[in-house]
Amino acid sequence: MTRKDIFKQIRIFDGLDEGQMNQVRACCQEVEFKAGSRVFADGQQAENLFVVLEGRVDLRFEIPGRESTSSDNITSVRQGQVLGWSALMHSPIYSLSAYCATDGCRLLKVSRDCLLDKFEKDPRMGYIVMSHLAEVIRTRFHQVQEELARKKGIPAARHC
Repeated sequence: MTRKDIFKQIRIFDGLDEGQMNQVRACCQEVEFKAGSRVFADGQQAENLFVVLEGRVDLRFEIPGRESTSSDNITSVRQGQVLGWSALMHSPIYSLSAYCATDGCRLLKVSRDCLLDKFEKDPRMGYIVMSHLAEVIRTRFHQVQEELARKKGIPAARHC
């Protein structure tokens, strides 16, 4: 279990009542990574969703046979933000790699199996979390579009 105050800062859990929050807490564990450490790899089985508690995590597109660097960054994830959302998809495979980009990172690791079990028992909880997660995915997609446009020298346009 983790401290209750942490969960008040995590947007995807907004709207859950105290009982539901306790259910989510039972699925979580705090983990720490050192600068440059890989949190998960592109193509790896996605067993956990992560929330940044401290630090910054860079999401990277990795090219096989080449060492990953910050120039491969697609976007960065900061305090209170979610990464590894592929864990909650039908085919749970991470589609990018994640690296601790600051001196250290403290993350909340949320077990896929545990969380999906809670959603099955309480579909309303699943609806709330997945609705917030859909917004995260939409935002991340737009960030990727903007980064690709920037790299091609094209002014990015915001879409709804």
